[in-house]
Amino acid sequence: MVGTMDTQSMEMEAAAKWLKANGGSNASAELEKVGYGSDQSKPATKELTIAIARALGHAFQSIHWEETRTISDAAASASDHRKLKTSLEGVVQVVIGALQTFTNMDPQTVVTLAKDISSKTTNGDVRLRALSLLYNAVSDATPEGCQLRYTLLIDLVQTAEKCGLVDLMFAPVFEPIDTFVAKWNLTGIQKKALYDCIATALQSAAESVVPSKTKSSSTATAKKQDYESRAFTFAVKALAVFDYASAAADAQAKERDQAAKVVMQAIGVDSRFRFDELLELDSVKALESAQPKLWQLLNIFVYKNLDDYVAFYQANTSFIESDLKLSNDLCMTKMRLLTFSSMGMEKKELSYKEVAQALQVDEDDVEDWVIKATSAGLVDAKLDQLESRVVINRSTYRVFTQDQWQPLHERLTQWKQNIEELQAILAAKRASISVIPPRE
Repeated sequence: MVGTMDTQSMEMEAAAKWLKANGGSNASAELEKVGYGSDQSKPATKELTIAIARALGHAFQSIHWEETRTISDAAASASDHRKLKTSLEGVVQVVIGALQTFTNMDPQTVVTLAKDISSKTTNGDVRLRALSLLYNAVSDATPEGCQLRYTLLIDLVQTAEKCGLVDLMFAPVFEPIDTFVAKWNLTGIQKKALYDCIATALQSAAESVVPSKTKSSSTATAKKQDYESRAFTFAVKALAVFDYASAAADAQAKERDQAAKVVMQAIGVDSRFRFDELLELDSVKALESAQPKLWQLLNIFVYKNLDDYVAFYQANTSFIESDLKLSNDLCMTKMRLLTFSSMGMEKKELSYKEVAQALQVDEDDVEDWVIKATSAGLVDAKLDQLESRVVINRSTYRVFTQDQWQPLHERLTQWKQNIEELQAILAAKRASISVIPPRE
């Protein structure tokens, strides 16, 4: 144990000297207060660990990788630049190790360091790795550790957003987030804050996606849609965990505004065709009286067809285009596809003429719309060009209610019975085979 401590003390001495040379005046002053980083060696203690953590925070606040004391020349090489970043990351690992050993990851020190690390966006990859190391060094085996991890995770996601590195959060954060939320025993307010934070980061990432020389327009569009879909999912989660009935009037008003934004986001994203889940949220239900026009529009997308939307648009053009800033062309496209999906639930064969009338298009364009609906996953259909008809194999329910659950339940029950009967037949067959005497 003594040998390990001595090694750690030497590592901290080296880190302190590096921070005095490269971390800026505030970092140097912080270390001088405790006589750290001088020629005289000091054994590592909690006090010295906190001091070097503060110095590291000052370094992240003030250091400019292209303009430090040791690399101040504009002609500094890329190699020197990389060495400086590598050295800083080494210091981060030493300091975090010391925080674990000597302070048991003191919450105040850890939170302060995290805020300092995330204070700027330059060299975001280094900052994000440092925050990740800090986050992973905190154990969530205790309630205090869970709360500290929650605080650090918020900072981590916000930093990823500011630095344009949201992609790096998918596997370690976004995908297992519900597991974290359950384990950490967060309050409803904390859950909402976390889900809102993630939704904002993903939406920001979606808005920053543009085609580049190395990425085609279709690739950029797919990436943007993926971000938007994920952002919508977390925005809905945030609305779902909010206790609307128990909230104060001002909090309810704020949540209704948020609900309205989510509804507009759902309608305005061309890849989203399911809206019924929104009607289950209390804050969205409140829009019926608070924002009746938006409520009516949402219900059109959930239950009704193109004719209903066209009538609503003609009566509320300014509301849709100016107030909501929605594209009528996009809304028309979505309502045509949703209308066709509903038609496929009612009939398994549709004439081109029927489809054209319902979608308000020429019969020559029907095949294109069938292909679009199929590509969107709304239907599975075949075109009979000789008979000018569409054969529907499957169509997606726009609203999945008890009326849809009942036949599904009946089919599953029947399948279960069939499997049980098959198993009984096979068991009987095996039994009959086992009693046949062997041939002599």
